[in-house]
Amino acid sequence: MHKEEEVFVLGYRVDAQGRLLNPQGRVLRGSRDSNGYPRIARKGKPPVPVHQLAAFQKFGCAMYRKGIEVRHKNGDHTDARPSNILLGTHSQNMLDVPKDVRLARSRAAARVQRSLSDKEVRAMRADHEAGMPYSKLVVRYGIAKSTVAFVIQGKTYRDV
Repeated sequence: MHKEEEVFVLGYRVDAQGRLLNPQGRVLRGSRDSNGYPRIARKGKPPVPVHQLAAFQKFGCAMYRKGIEVRHKNGDHTDARPSNILLGTHSQNMLDVPKDVRLARSRAAARVQRSLSDKEVRAMRADHEAGMPYSKLVVRYGIAKSTVAFVIQGKTYRDV
């Protein structure tokens, strides 16, 4: 039996407002995991995310199909209202995240991978505009010719 089924059988529920209810129908606070997801903490057993319980209530065992994830329609992972819970693919789940948040995450990830600072990119572009050829930019900045080309052509570092 899956952990969501276990707590459901015990009488835990998620109400229409997304609140966790104990078997007596009283609202519980629950705890949160490291990503901020509300969950049911259980002694000696894995915790159960509240949105997973809401999905089990709404969709039953369909939520366990291969390739299926529980989604939050409005992109707010703390909102476990059954009306906000859907099933879908990972791609659909990612698209539920607001566009500005997805963009900020991708920019943060790109910054980790960058080999040039914003200052270096501006300087490289200025050097190129002043007539410095790619071959000299390669030497000056210590990067591959293709990287220089992508920076100059605006294919990378578009936000600089």
